[in-house]
Amino acid sequence: MLAMKRTNAYLAALALLLILLSPGASARRAENDPLSMGIRALRNNELGAAEDFLSKAYRQDKKDTACIYAYVETCIRLRKVKKAESLLRDAIDEYPESAELLLKLGITQNLKGDFDEAQKTFLQVEGMLPEGSPDFVTLYINNGLAILYDGNPEESLPWFDKALDLSPRNATAYNYKGSAFYMMKDYVSAIDSYDASIDIDNRNAMSFYNRGMAYLKSKMQSEACKDFHMACKMGNTNACKTVMLECKK
Repeated sequence: MLAMKRTNAYLAALALLLILLSPGASARRAENDPLSMGIRALRNNELGAAEDFLSKAYRQDKKDTACIYAYVETCIRLRKVKKAESLLRDAIDEYPESAELLLKLGITQNLKGDFDEAQKTFLQVEGMLPEGSPDFVTLYINNGLAILYDGNPEESLPWFDKALDLSPRNATAYNYKGSAFYMMKDYVSAIDSYDASIDIDNRNAMSFYNRGMAYLKSKMQSEACKDFHMACKMGNTNACKTVMLECKK
């Protein structure tokens, strides 16, 4: 159960980890320098090449934040979370006032399953972000996620609501709010939250799978199977397995 919880948290947090690169960052560099080539490989999801180029770029300049962000993202996608954390801690030593780096560290702690430490980091970030920063939405969702996967679903709900106050059409916040209600066994509220998430973004297989599970718990087999079939069609392997178990009766 703990392993599954950490896997779910990993996938959830990974979906929220954004590269903080300005659109022109690589354009201002030579196209064939290691950083530009690494960023290009990362955007193409060529992770092995990205790691090679970015590690070289990092050795050339360990203070370049564009390189740090891209290298961290690459390590996360490769599930080298300890390396990502090490990079971030070295960068924070260099830039201790950087709320963005601390926010990344908190997200990385979530990915590792260090939910208590992540919450401490996020509360520190909350006091550092400037008023009106768009990073508050990411902060609130990730802190809610840390609380949720630390086993406190009811306490996580206000954080998802804070994110939705700032970003009312945030499908991710609604999805995790649904997961909190699901963990509380409030399946009606969970379905309502998943409905909202799917209304905003109907391309997320996990939202369909999650809603299907809430329908299943509510003894609504037909509705559940529709969602499982949809999620399976969209590539969710757990949904495909559930179709075989629950929808062939």
